[in-house]
Amino acid sequence: EATQRFFWQLAWRVPGLQPGTLVLSNDLPLWRHSDNSLTAPLNLLYSHAAASQDLAALLYYPEQRLGKSLQSLEPGTPVAVDYLAAAFHGSTSQAVALVYAPPGCLRILDPELDYDNEFIPQLMQDAARLSDVSLILPTGAPGLPPSLFGAEPEHRWCYYYEQAALARQQADWQSVVDLGDQAFQLGDYPNDPSERIPFIEAYAHTGRWQQALKQTRLAAEISPAMSPVLCRLWQRIERETSTTEEQANALESI
Repeated sequence: EATQRFFWQLAWRVPGLQPGTLVLSNDLPLWRHSDNSLTAPLNLLYSHAAASQDLAALLYYPEQRLGKSLQSLEPGTPVAVDYLAAAFHGSTSQAVALVYAPPGCLRILDPELDYDNEFIPQLMQDAARLSDVSLILPTGAPGLPPSLFGAEPEHRWCYYYEQAALARQQADWQSVVDLGDQAFQLGDYPNDPSERIPFIEAYAHTGRWQQALKQTRLAAEISPAMSPVLCRLWQRIERETSTTEEQANALESI
């Protein structure tokens, strides 16, 4: 059940993935599963080749692989793994980084915000610098076989978060706002302050500055460790939104 929840959240957030992508993850809390074994269902989700010896994606835990089969977390580091039935050939320059620590939702790391986010392990902070969300495609995955992954779970907070993060990636701010307006009425709530980030950004981009401020304060109240992340988020908001009196007041308040 835990494995099914992980893959459903991944499918919601990452409907498609560029072939040859390295997926860097924290050590997932899935009993009896390693990154080796989880690479198989990962390829069930993202491989479109009926018969190919080239793996579409590889799941790697930096905490287990760094200094061994993963030489470094510097860009351009080659990664090659041969599973006999199929092989992966890629590079840290084509990578997506994620963290999954239930009850928090699966989260794709943002290289601009997460490189010193103390809510995630140090090596995943390092991996965040490699995370390229442009490798995530809004469509493309054939879906999860119900015989292996079960029926789609009820749409609670994590569903809305994953959909909002995907819409944010495409700068579809109105869709993020619409999802946020639904999600915050659920009676469910974020289990990680970073899960508020797409909504903060979308409320700002659509001129709903008071909502952006409210969600920022709720995230900041969790821990002082969120301050650097939120400061960089608001620097990005300032850079990417129009200069208005409302924007200036919000920035001054923050």
